[in-house]
Amino acid sequence: IVHDLRGERVPSGNVQVQEGKRFVKLDLDELALTAERLKRALCWNLDLSLRGWGKIHLVLVSASEIEQDIVIVSTLFTDGWQYRVEIPDQVEDIKLIRGIVEALLLELANRGADHKSAEIPVWLTEGLAVLLKNSMIGADLIVQSAPAGSMVRSIRNLRGWDTLFEARSVLKSLPPATLPELGHPVLKNLAGDNLKRYQSSAQLFVEELCRLPGGQASLVSMLRNLPACWNWETAFYRSFHRHFPRTLDLE
Repeated sequence: IVHDLRGERVPSGNVQVQEGKRFVKLDLDELALTAERLKRALCWNLDLSLRGWGKIHLVLVSASEIEQDIVIVSTLFTDGWQYRVEIPDQVEDIKLIRGIVEALLLELANRGADHKSAEIPVWLTEGLAVLLKNSMIGADLIVQSAPAGSMVRSIRNLRGWDTLFEARSVLKSLPPATLPELGHPVLKNLAGDNLKRYQSSAQLFVEELCRLPGGQASLVSMLRNLPACWNWETAFYRSFHRHFPRTLDLE
């Protein structure tokens, strides 16, 4: 469900690139379609049904600064959890993907939770966000605005698509993150070149987990165990115990 809290209607603009980052200008239609595409892509990657999802309210606000973050608020009502996601109308593409992915993961994890909201581990949100961005349909996930009365045509030739191409290039020159660094990142590891290293490591970790026999189902099981656990490790080992009986095996 999308809401516009920007006051006077602000016309959408074209994609902007600043300091090597890709920003998009959003209106209600672009936001609604982008969110639906991201949900479908997430369901495909985790082998989930498109039906049975709860309410997520996407609130479009005026961007007060170029690097403004997305804010997610989870609220428990008598009929279940609802989510409010405040999204600036000008935002970096990966932040938009990350914000909507985190809201979707929260909705999935909190089904049946009656007192405590799940805490989604950073590595899972970052890994899935980068995975979707670098997937074959990544370039089409975010709907871009077009002049009134016009249509956008996109033609791309794809051959031997490699979702890990970017991660491979990053990890050739930087060591992959350790399990403690992935599981409990410090702020310095989430900025600049360190962020690229962290995102690449998280994407590789998530993709390898999904490739395990029953890996997608185990990842979903971990999400649903999160509200009953005080840390992600407990939920993880409950769901992946047959693959990783000990912490050393996972490392």
